[in-house]
Amino acid sequence: MKTVVSEQGQISVPKVIRDRLALKPGTELEMEVVTGGLMVRKKAARSRWKDVFGALGKAERSDKIVEELRGKPDAVVR
Repeated sequence: MKTVVSEQGQISVPKVIRDRLALKPGTELEMEVVTGGLMVRKKAARSRWKDVFGALGKAERSDKIVEELRGKPDAVVR
């Protein structure tokens, strides 16, 4: 398949490819110059679990993290 670069430097992805790769408006694509051409690929989706666990930084127990944030249970004023 071929496409043409517009005067604004834009290209259109043929519908057959959009459908096959489930490209919707707003889908991010990565471009890379390779020998003899250009490689375009759909950006890998980030895992929501990785986002959550990545925010924790180290692999610490959750009760230790909560204790660091709130203080020791016996130090809580009621």
